[in-house]
Parts: sequence; C-alpha cells; structure tokens
Amino acid sequence: MHQIFQSCRVGCFLALRSVKRGNRYVTILIIVIMTLIFLNLVAVGGLLLGLIQGANIAYIRDFSGSLLVEPRTDKNFIEKSIDLIDFIKSLPGFMAYSPRISTGVKLETDYKNRPAGMKGQSIGATIVGIDPVLDAMTTAFSQRVIEGRFLRPDDRDKIVLGSVLAARGATISIGESLKEVNVGDKVLATFGNGVRREYEVVGIVKSKVNLLNLKAFMNLREARDVLNIRDNRLTQIAIKTNDPFNAPAFKKYFTDAGYDKDYVIKTWDESLGSFVNDINSSFNLIADIVGGIGLVVGGITIFILIFVNAVSKRRYIGVLKACGITPAAIVLSYVLQGLFYTMIAVLLGSMIIYGFLIPYYDKHPVIFPFAEGIIYVTTPYITVRIIIIMFVAILSGFVPAYMIAKENTLNAILGR
Repeated sequence: MHQIFQSCRVGCFLALRSVKRGNRYVTILIIVIMTLIFLNLVAVGGLLLGLIQGANIAYIRDFSGSLLVEPRTDKNFIEKSIDLIDFIKSLPGFMAYSPRISTGVKLETDYKNRPAGMKGQSIGATIVGIDPVLDAMTTAFSQRVIEGRFLRPDDRDKIVLGSVLAARGATISIGESLKEVNVGDKVLATFGNGVRREYEVVGIVKSKVNLLNLKAFMNLREARDVLNIRDNRLTQIAIKTNDPFNAPAFKKYFTDAGYDKDYVIKTWDESLGSFVNDINSSFNLIADIVGGIGLVVGGITIFILIFVNAVSKRRYIGVLKACGITPAAIVLSYVLQGLFYTMIAVLLGSMIIYGFLIPYYDKHPVIFPFAEGIIYVTTPYITVRIIIIMFVAILSGFVPAYMIAKENTLNAILGR
C-alpha cells in the first residue's frame, strides 16, 4: 500500500514538473488543438440538433403553443367551449389561449372579368378564423407579415393569405397557387356550405411553419357568421403555458379532470404528426452519425498528439527508470499530463460554447427554409463527449508510457 501511495506521489510530481518545465509553445499548441477538437465534437452535432430544436420552437411560437385541443374524430366542433376555456384559465402555468375555427374554402381571383363559362384561377384551401388579439397573446404568427398588415379585431371583409397561397416563394405541389395576388386585391371565397363572399387581401404572411403558409386567415367573428355558428363552438384551441417543454405535465390536468374523454388533447410534439416526427428522428440519427464520426476522428487525433509527446521523451523515461523511478509512477505521470491537457481544453471549449457560440446563434440564427438554426447542447449530450475525451486522454497517456517504461532501460536511454 505504501508503494502504491509513493508511486502516486512521484507520478503527480513528475507530471507537474513536466508541464511546468516543458516547452510552453508546444503545451499551448496541444491545448489549442484539443480545444478545437472538442468544439468540433460539440458544435457540429449541436448545430444539427439545433435545426430540429429551431423547427420545434417555430412550430410552438407561431402555431401550436404548448398544447392543442381539438374535437374527437366523431365530432366536427369542440362543444361547451366556454366551460373548457374557464377550466384552462384556472390551471397553474396558463398564459394565454387562441380559439380557432377552420373550414374548407375555394378561393378565386379573376372572377369579375372572365368570360361566362370560362374556368378562372381558383384553388382549394383551408381558411382559419382567429381572434387577432387572443392569437397575438398566444403565438407570434401576427409578426410574420411580409406584405400589408395582419388582421384587426374589427375586420369583417378582410383576409390574410399564406405565402404559398399567394405564390410568394414555394408553390403548392398539388394544384396551383393564386398567382399575381397582391395586397388590396379582391378574392372570392366559396365555403363548403355554399356561401360566397368577396374579401380584400390585407396581408401576406410567411412562417417557418409551412403548414401556415398553405392557409388563409380571417376574423373569428366573420368565420362564425359565414358558417352560421350561433354558439361558442370551435374547431381548435391553442394554449400557451409558461414552459412549453413541460407540456405533458400540463396535459395531465386535462386527463385527471376527464376532459380527454370529450376532446383530443395534444401536446405540441404529439400534434406534429408522424411525418414530421420521422424527419426529426432522421435528423437525430444524422447528428448521432456525424457526432460519432467526430468522436472517432477527435479521439484518434488526441491519441496521436499525446502519443507523439510521450514517445519524443523516450530517453527521458529511460533516465527516470535508471534513477529508480518505478514504471507505475512514470505511466501515471503521462496519464495525468494527458488529463491536464484535456481538462484545460474542455474548460476553454465549454467557455467558448456557452459564453459565445450559443448566445451568438440565439441572437443570429442560421436561416433555413424550415427553421432558424441554433446550437442546441443538452447536459447529457456534452457530458458523454467529455467522458469519451477523458477516456481517450487517459488511454493516450497510458499506452506509450507503458510501452516505453517496460523496455530495457539502456535501450530507452540510447534510443535503440
């Protein structure tokens, strides 16, 4: 036991002296390279994960809130919505809600001047009736206007078109967009119940959530009037809470009260649908593959750096053995050196990631068509990479030192 303790003391002493007496430029270079390796391991995978997170945040921010309440499949509307909304308002963590009514509609643009019997420009779409005030409290969708303005509470003959419907950017793959539609133009809307009304386009909106770009929007009161809804029935309620990523806990209030029997309660991620969830899973898989390759490349690079550093001191190790230093103490000193370089690199890399990269990309995200890319790093994600890098550092210091320490002392000194 005393010999083990003595070897540890000597190993720590040798590691400290080697770091202090070593070439400072070489030490700095090793730390800089290992810091860059750590940043590559964490930041690249974090950016891929950030794409998913950015898309999810956009979905929550512009459309779903934390939860969506919808009617059961055998119902067309949410019944007794007043009682349900009163219950929602009473829940801890509640912030706002947005009542909505959706219905199918056919929109036409050149209906006034076209010859009789001639087919004009029209498209089938979904139109959503919203309360502009309540929706602005629940989502940021009203801030996505690219032309004109958003709906106002007193608008009755006005609509807002999604960018895809108005042929701004992407077009619909099935059917056609309403080409050459501008703010101030009139469109004719034919609803499923046969009602036909003329509306003025007051704005065009474009969101990262492409689902919204495919729709048109009108005032909730106008939708009730057109569909002849004289009570408080709705087709959807979006709920905003203080923590959207804790939506399952908020949903439990509904299930405990038995509301899940009368309505379909979905958290934001459940409402995404299997297609979007499959895309998210694919991106997660890509992030894991890229991260795995990065870990292998980074681990090999760290191993080479520390290995070369140890092998270059082969004669020094031979002299230490000749002076009576045990092989265990020599091996421990190089393991500690590897850990020292790695710990400094991890500390510097973490400071750069959390102190600069994450705040920077939160304020200046990378713009993608479907998301605002950020760097998203979870504690488990970075912890796994730190553990692996530490393990590689230990192995990188142990292997060359052990190989040289067990050599013939004279051969090590003479470099044979």
